[in-house]
This record gives sequence, C-alpha cells and structure tokens, in this order.
Amino acid sequence: MSDENSLDVILASPNIGQRYIHGARTKVRYGYFGGGDLIPAMHKEDIIARASWFRCGNCRGALTVSGNDVYCASCRRPTRVAIQQEQLSEAVSTIRSAPPPSPPPTPIVNLPGYSPLISMPPSQLVTEKPASKLLVPIENIDFGRSITKPRKKILKEAGIITLQDAVDKGKPGLVEIKGIGGGIAEALLTEAAKR
Repeated sequence: MSDENSLDVILASPNIGQRYIHGARTKVRYGYFGGGDLIPAMHKEDIIARASWFRCGNCRGALTVSGNDVYCASCRRPTRVAIQQEQLSEAVSTIRSAPPPSPPPTPIVNLPGYSPLISMPPSQLVTEKPASKLLVPIENIDFGRSITKPRKKILKEAGIITLQDAVDKGKPGLVEIKGIGGGIAEALLTEAAKR
C-alpha cells in the first residue's frame, strides 16, 4: 500500500465505545477506534466501501467519492502525499533555522582506572567508595534451613536489616530479640565473617 492510496480519516460513528475497524476490501486490520478517533493511513478502497463512516482527517469535512478516488471537497487534500511533503518542508526549514546543538557536559568522576578530562582540585571531584559486603539485606541472603523467612521478618522488624546491623548488635543483642535464638545469631555472624 503506497501513500498515494491512503488518507487520514476520522471515524464518524455515533456509537459509544470502540469498535474493531478492518478494511472491507483490503482486509487490513486498522485496530480499535471510537467515534471521533483519527485513523491514520486508511486505504482509499476501504474508505470507498464505507464512505459514510468517515470524515476528512484534516478538516472533518465530508469525503467525496469519484470513481476509484476519494478526496475531501472542502480542504482539497486528495492524498497523504501532499500533507507529508508540506510537513517535510516545514521540518527542513525548522532544522535549518535551529542553532547547532551544544556538546554534552563532561562528567566529573574519579574512579579507579579512569582519568578525568578536566583538571580540578581533588576536593571538587566525586569519588565512589566500594559498598561494604556487609550491607547486603538479610532478605537477599540464602541461609538454607538455618534462617527461614519468618525469622528474617522478625529480624527486619527488630531493625536488623543488613549483616552490618547484626555485627553491630553482636550475639548477646541478637539473642535478646524475641524469636531469635543462639543458633540464628551464630548463623548471621558466621555469614558476616565469610564476607
């Protein structure tokens, strides 16, 4: 299907809701549209088959069928090609009149193995520190059968969210939490020691 054989049309349906629109002659599936919706690039043969269903996509005027051609009598735009050429010429003139784009900003980052392009005092550079391996949430660690989901929930409610929190609390502090025994405390501290 070429652009010369298609038009932008508006579905002129008084019905409430959307209906599935397909080409009566071409069998093209255009999709779901409701009354007043714009249907882009509908084939002229499909418009001719049901001309009373559609209006011009530009001015909402009635479409005129003349033999194997269809056009809008009020805006005199018989095809999409004229519209596309007009839009293209407008876009080209806009691009020619626009100022050139500015270059992207240079990042100011001081990472290992990366030398910044800008010479700045070290106090102004952003440095990234590696995250501690103990800051992993306990919910994301697989302890096997030693610490189950309900026990992880109890730890979370008590404020023990990461392994670092467990290390800071220590075994005596962990055992004081209701529902957490010595075995769970030892499993947490053993996992922290591995990391």
